Amino acid sequence: MEEEDWDIITIQQASGDSDMPETYGNLQNILDYIHEHKTDAKIYWHMTWAYQSDASHGDFANYEKYQITMYHAIADTVLDTVLKHESIAGVIPSGTAIQNLRTSYIGDTLTRDGYHLSYDAGRYTAALTWFAALTGLPVEDIDWMPESCAGILAGELGAIREAVDAAVKTPLSVTKSSFQSMEIPVKTLEMNDADRERLQKLGYDPESFEVLDWEPTVAAYYNSTASSALVSSANSTASDIPYFTASRIFTKEDLSSGTIIIVDSGYQYRPDGRSRFHRGRVPQALGTVTSGVATSDEAFRYRAFNLSHIGSATDMTEADPVNLRIYIPKERD
Repeated sequence: MEEEDWDIITIQQASGDSDMPETYGNLQNILDYIHEHKTDAKIYWHMTWAYQSDASHGDFANYEKYQITMYHAIADTVLDTVLKHESIAGVIPSGTAIQNLRTSYIGDTLTRDGYHLSYDAGRYTAALTWFAALTGLPVEDIDWMPESCAGILAGELGAIREAVDAAVKTPLSVTKSSFQSMEIPVKTLEMNDADRERLQKLGYDPESFEVLDWEPTVAAYYNSTASSALVSSANSTASDIPYFTASRIFTKEDLSSGTIIIVDSGYQYRPDGRSRFHRGRVPQALGTVTSGVATSDEAFRYRAFNLSHIGSATDMTEADPVNLRIYIPKERD
């Protein structure tokens, strides 16, 4: 500690003990030690976050595995046990920023294992909270993002900024997010006679549907088990890129229950699914899908589609996307 000229020193409790005042017996000793060796440094308390609702951490049982119980217990302990020490200059409310963000459309998906923050939105939210709490500067002026996950964070930055700003203003209580959906309007195409015939053969009324413009990108694909980034020649040298055409990412509100997906003979698609941008699962193996009704699955808030030819490594062209037709109900959930 004496080897550096510290302006700020931060301390925190282990996450599983954060709500237990009886585990704070050495807090005063720590503060005394800091003052003895660095009398001019400001001391901040870092408030940790509650575990994800499905966390397997052994300490989660201390809260009966209720996330909000854990959050309130941590906040109460910060108020009643930590802030009674006048030498603590303030709180870095990462726990509240995370809890705020969980009330947004992003949901309870901010850890990578139930308790360690995810490498993208989770860590970025905590980092932005540190910045705001320690500098007092407005978060809306921050637009830098790590290159490795900029594609993910760009779509979530508004919700993250709001969560952090609210946490700094009210660090020991949850503020519900105003970001309840990823609002990117869907585009539609004109329904033609072939579309009407397809729907009628399936027993559907064409007047009840619209043709979704799935906004295809030729020579690109998603792989949700690896990344949320759209893989293309702009960011990859993979040899199979020319064999696919990818859609934009849609929310489960865009593809509500009753959506019909039809792929033509000779083509196949993979419905790439993810619970959020950074973490995905592929629910179906790559294979031929002739027709079917896609229903919303709570496990997948987002979906995208990779279209390709069946059985051969054939380059996709601008003429191929018409072979995947997606019909969305005019009255959506």
